[in-house]
Amino acid sequence: MDSSGIDISTDPRGQDSPSCASNGENFLVSFNTYRCDSAYGDIYASRIRAEDGAVLDTDGFVVCPALKEQRKSKTASINNSYFVIWEDERNFDSTGYDIYGTEVTSDAIVADLGGRRITSFIYSEISPGISSDGMNYLAIWESGDYGQFWDIAGIRLDTLGQTLDPNPYVISRSCDAQLSGVSVWNGSSYLAVWEENQDIYGARIDRFGNLLDPTTIKVCSAAEDQLAPSLSTGDGNFLAVWEDFRHQNFDIYGARIDSTGMVSDSAGIPIQVDPTSAQRHPGIAFDGTNFLIVWHKTLDSSGASFKIEGKRVSKSGEMIDPEPISISSGDKQRYADIAFGGGKFLVVWVDENFWDIYGALVDTNGMVYPPFGIRITNGMQQNPKVASDGENFLVVWEDFGTHWPDAHIYGTRVTSSGQVLDPGGIEIALTYDTEEHPSVTFDGRNYVVSWNKIVWETGYLYTSRVTLNGTVLDMDGILITEISPYSYTSISSGPKSIGVGSLTRQSLLLYSRYQGDSYNSLRTTGAFFWGEPEPNLPPSSFSLLLPMNQDTVLIKPVPLDWEDAIDPNPSDGVIYTLYISSSPQFNSESTSIIDGLNTSQYYASLANSQIYWWKVKADDKWGESSWSNEVFSFDLENYGDVNGNGNIDIGDVVFLVNYLYRKGPSPSPISRGDINGDCRVEIGDVVHLINYLFKGGPQPLKGCA
Repeated sequence: MDSSGIDISTDPRGQDSPSCASNGENFLVSFNTYRCDSAYGDIYASRIRAEDGAVLDTDGFVVCPALKEQRKSKTASINNSYFVIWEDERNFDSTGYDIYGTEVTSDAIVADLGGRRITSFIYSEISPGISSDGMNYLAIWESGDYGQFWDIAGIRLDTLGQTLDPNPYVISRSCDAQLSGVSVWNGSSYLAVWEENQDIYGARIDRFGNLLDPTTIKVCSAAEDQLAPSLSTGDGNFLAVWEDFRHQNFDIYGARIDSTGMVSDSAGIPIQVDPTSAQRHPGIAFDGTNFLIVWHKTLDSSGASFKIEGKRVSKSGEMIDPEPISISSGDKQRYADIAFGGGKFLVVWVDENFWDIYGALVDTNGMVYPPFGIRITNGMQQNPKVASDGENFLVVWEDFGTHWPDAHIYGTRVTSSGQVLDPGGIEIALTYDTEEHPSVTFDGRNYVVSWNKIVWETGYLYTSRVTLNGTVLDMDGILITEISPYSYTSISSGPKSIGVGSLTRQSLLLYSRYQGDSYNSLRTTGAFFWGEPEPNLPPSSFSLLLPMNQDTVLIKPVPLDWEDAIDPNPSDGVIYTLYISSSPQFNSESTSIIDGLNTSQYYASLANSQIYWWKVKADDKWGESSWSNEVFSFDLENYGDVNGNGNIDIGDVVFLVNYLYRKGPSPSPISRGDINGDCRVEIGDVVHLINYLFKGGPQPLKGCA
């Protein structure tokens, strides 16, 4: 639109580090500049008119001219105002760099010239960022000592820059590689666990991707290695299991974690400890009463022979089976996975005699049914994963039978009686690139399969939906994001949608991704999949209708009406949240929040003789939101309420008659008694009020007496 660019600030002393935000009408650009012959940078800003790109403040206006250096400003907006934050050097000798900020109005008025101090900790706070949720701001920054131990911290601010959190909270402080992440939803939050520095760590995450714990949960940091975690939930709590080398031999340990993130067994529960063999690669599922944990056991010192075993464990961590249950027969079965559905567990594994996929059903009493072939064919199949729709199962795996040496993703449905419904396999991803490390979940409507696609040493996370009748809806997959080429994938189903009439559940994808360039550590990272190939988009923008801005309202309860917000994702519903406040800043103590509204209208019971501000937020079923285009105000009056009790009734007639003829108390203010608006209080006002109350006469008017 501006092919030659817009000259925003061209002062010869130079300017850098611009940041831009929109208030819905215009833009505010903040930047660092060197003015007044100073060797230090200050913060300036310019407004840009959105409709034509006109610069409203040529070369900018000053936001912060304080002593020493102010730099790296960032800008965000709520309603019609902006908030600018920056890195500030003025207190460097005592607290290093701090974060300062100020509100800037749409008229370029700076609330705190020089800025309000947001942080003042012993170490420096630098490189700030800021964003808004439409009501408050979140400011974040790097916090730490130079050279090492840098963390990311944040704090919420209201529209005036007042802090809403007593202390900033750490978002991420890990410095070691995070691998093998898995997650599960317990009805109120996700728990993700992973291996980090040969220990097991975790974090709880809400349905919007927010971390719920100020610090990472340490699940187990016993001596030696804890690796390859697996996870399940039972009645709202969690059980994590892993392979553990504390006895110089791999064994299976576990720990219970409650819904608040509290670890009950920090030293670990010994599930299977056997000094004569190694137990590797555990999997876990819950049958509604107990957990079944499976693993593969090595049968010889060379580690070339192995079989699948398991144990049942209660929700309290007690061993139901004193000795392991033998699940597979033979000596080349390993890499087990497990799911529960139709009243039975299905355990799947790879048989390395001919590299085929096998499985066995196990009932809730620990009885093992005869193993059966799931995928027996030429070529190599490996790394099976399984999920249940509550009754039957989908098994997926890496398949090398089509484009050797590249792997592809295949699957088959298996009933709860052990019948393989697709013996030839379901083709899910068969491109000419390598597809590996699959994972699978059920989202309430379809199975969702994830995998890592490797293209020229770069990894890409893909997903595909498979229906209950075995139809692949997204052949070769939906691209989610770039990931590490070495990353495994994990997918788990989460909360049900908010909208009415949809069974879909949100899915959380976990994967490993480099923090920065390829020399940085891998981080366990999450992404949501909404059950549609298109990205989840917020509802469309919409306008407030009635009462119009600055209207005077005489009707109680007050009818509030706004446009319908249309969601671009066809299966999403829209839920509204209405905010009504006696403060234009919507301070929490003066704001009523009415949520869960299915229609674009609400009748509000409010106190009289008060100005109110109102706005509306529209949320889709996954939490994407948009705000009304406007914030309106209205003046609620109750003309005719002579005695001031909040109602118009016969008591007001009596009050007015007593005042006029019996020396009763005066209306307060006197204009309350001027019912017909003729600027006098007399018998005509009594008649007007009686006609309104009992004869369908006109409404009382605003008095002027």
